[in-house]
Amino acid sequence: MDSSKPKPEKQEVYAISNLKSGALKIGKSLDPPTRVKNLQTGTSDPLLLVHREPVDYAIASRVESVARGIGVAMGKSKTREWLAKTTPEEGQEYIQTAHTLVRGKNRPGK
Repeated sequence: MDSSKPKPEKQEVYAISNLKSGALKIGKSLDPPTRVKNLQTGTSDPLLLVHREPVDYAIASRVESVARGIGVAMGKSKTREWLAKTTPEEGQEYIQTAHTLVRGKNRPGK
């Protein structure tokens, strides 16, 4: 029996806000609402899914990493996948900018 499954075409890079601390998690998942529920079991702080960006599965990890890197470059401290004191709007901007960069839309001559 072949247990390998074909990879999906799309995955979502998401932002989850910790409404108490102001931290923002940037991650990737096929099912961000379920990811929020799973994370919520580990904290009493309220968490809210504030942005979802569908991306090609093949580049999702890179978009996620670049988005976090943009946050750090903007002066946000990072603990694993969480950026401190980051608004939902900032998280959305980081993810969308990372997606554009990784897709190559920001290269000279494009």
